[in-house]
Amino acid sequence: MALSTGPKMMIQMALSKSKEQMHANGYDVQVAKKIAQEMGKEPLVVKTSWNGLIPALTSGKIDMIIAGMSPTAERRNRLF
Repeated sequence: MALSTGPKMMIQMALSKSKEQMHANGYDVQVAKKIAQEMGKEPLVVKTSWNGLIPALTSGKIDMIIAGMSPTAERRNRLF
């Protein structure tokens, strides 16, 4: 299950010794991991810009957005 929380998550990410490997943590990531676990899926955090969240979701690049995103009319029209 691929997910993204947008750029806020980058503040919560700690680089490991290898720059190719990143460890994501924080409240949003923990919630997403719990949702994935309940669904029997393995979570995969995908780095995505804020403006890229909805396009990533609608294109199938990610399966869910875990972010403090307010439900605006424009977002509702793009998603539903």
